[in-house]
Amino acid sequence: MSNTVLGMFYYADHIIAAARTLKGAGYGVEVHSAIPLDHELEAEFGRRTNYLKFFTGFGAINGIIIAVVFSLGTSALYVLPRGGRPLFSATPTILLAYVFFILFGVLFTFIGFMILSNTLPIKKKIDIPEIWTQDGFGLVIEDVSDEKFKHVEKVLKESGAGEVKTVDGW
Repeated sequence: MSNTVLGMFYYADHIIAAARTLKGAGYGVEVHSAIPLDHELEAEFGRRTNYLKFFTGFGAINGIIIAVVFSLGTSALYVLPRGGRPLFSATPTILLAYVFFILFGVLFTFIGFMILSNTLPIKKKIDIPEIWTQDGFGLVIEDVSDEKFKHVEKVLKESGAGEVKTVDGW
């Protein structure tokens, strides 16, 4: 059976050292902090890929496609003879494509932000009140088997964890 282990730390240097050790041993780690540790974690583990730009690009391209189909489709469905002028005009199509480009880009950026920041309840998470109410940091190690629990606990204690416990329902 695999467990989720939570190590509570009181110093940022200790949690980064423990995360480095456990990441090197092949465990998946998550650092939870009330203050941003992005710079310190980036120096240790490298820059994380920002996927938000893909949401924006996908939305913008879909906005252009929807606007062109909408504009040209409306012109084809509701034919109004206009004295020899072309049925499919470029000016309203470009204007509508520009507006939909921005609209869909912004909407998909917002949706992507909500998904990537874990604001939506997609993955079940538990609250760790010690991190937010005290001066503490939490290191979560997922999928730790029973035989490797002692090793993870030893590494966390040696790195300066104040408390090590298993968490149910993570």
